[in-house]
Amino acid sequence: MLRPFVHFSALVNFSVCIYLQLRIRFTEEDAERFAHFGIGRFGGPWKFLTFWNLWFQAAFFGLALISDLRGRSKKNGNDLVLCR
Repeated sequence: MLRPFVHFSALVNFSVCIYLQLRIRFTEEDAERFAHFGIGRFGGPWKFLTFWNLWFQAAFFGLALISDLRGRSKKNGNDLVLCR
């Protein structure tokens, strides 16, 4: 019962981080001040691996939550044999 809660809370955490990252808007002053970082150019946040990592982690925990809710995470001997 704890695993679905952990997966759900991680999914919500990463989803909120992605939402907040996409909502950031820079003014002209910010664009001039942070021009040497290249913010707002060349793909925006998609050029940073940390942003990609948020998406991958959200997808992973979403799949883990779906797996927990469908009941496929129960391990038995047959699953281990199929894996080998």
